This record gives sequence, structure tokens and C-alpha cells, in this order.
Amino acid sequence: MLGTIRMISGTRGALQRGATACLVALVFTMVGITLMQVILRYGFNAPLRWSEELARYIFVWISFLGLYLAYRKGAHLGLDMLPYMVGPSVGKVLELSSQTIILITLIWAVGTSGRLVSISLNQGSAVMGLPMIYVYSAFLVGAILVIVDIFLGWLEEALKVRVGGQA
Repeated sequence: MLGTIRMISGTRGALQRGATACLVALVFTMVGITLMQVILRYGFNAPLRWSEELARYIFVWISFLGLYLAYRKGAHLGLDMLPYMVGPSVGKVLELSSQTIILITLIWAVGTSGRLVSISLNQGSAVMGLPMIYVYSAFLVGAILVIVDIFLGWLEEALKVRVGGQA
């Protein structure tokens, strides 16, 4: 049982480290592309046509990977004063309720966004001709990461309670 708990915790940590590494790489890429565009536009009067569009699409990916990382670290805005006012047992119920609402909303959103993604299979971006599925799938990746994290967190807590540890 303890091995399973460690495996779940390790999986959650690996997903977080992977998302963080991707986020860092995307930020550096976006900054590099934007810097290159500024230098070429104002220094050599030879702007790149594709840089602004690519930077915008990278920013979309940064936003949705950031959604997962902010959720994972508990950094989203919320009413965090209420659980402290009502005590630990009611606070746990409020946290579980909040996670359930987030989970249901994301499952619904992922299910309904499938139509948008399927429409975008043959749609290219305006300048680069990049298939828009690469842009629209950023939401799916971020949402699925949060969904998986919620389920793994619940499983990890349930196993800790079963073993007799603190959840």
C-alpha cells in the first residue's frame, strides 16, 4: 500500500516537473522569438511575418500549462478564509466540493471541446498555415492534466486514510 502511495505521489510530481519544464521552454522560446522580431524589425527593417502569430500560440500553451501548475500548487484565486473559519473537517468537505465542481466542469468542457478540435483538423493559421488543432489542443492538455491530478489526489488521500496516515 505504501508503495502505491509513493507511486501516485511520484506520478503527480513527474507530471508537475514535466509541465514545468515545458512551460520554461515555451517561455524562453516566446521571449527569443519576440526579441528576434524586435531586433529584425527595428534594427534591420526586415520584420518576420510569422513571429507574432507563433508567439501568440505559444502564449496560449503557456496559459493552459500554467492553469495546471497553478491548480497543482493551489495558487488560483479562491475563498481560502472560509475553510479556516469553519474548522478542519468542514474545510475538508469544502475542498472536496470545490474539487468536484472543478472536475465536473472540466470533464464537460473537454467533452464539448472535442467538436471544436475536430473542426480545426483542416483549418490552418492565417500566416504560418499551422494546423489550428495544435493551438486548440492546449486547452485539452491543461484540462486533462488537472482532471488526472484531481483523481490521483483523491486516490492518494484515500490510500493514506486506509493505511492510517494523515490525509
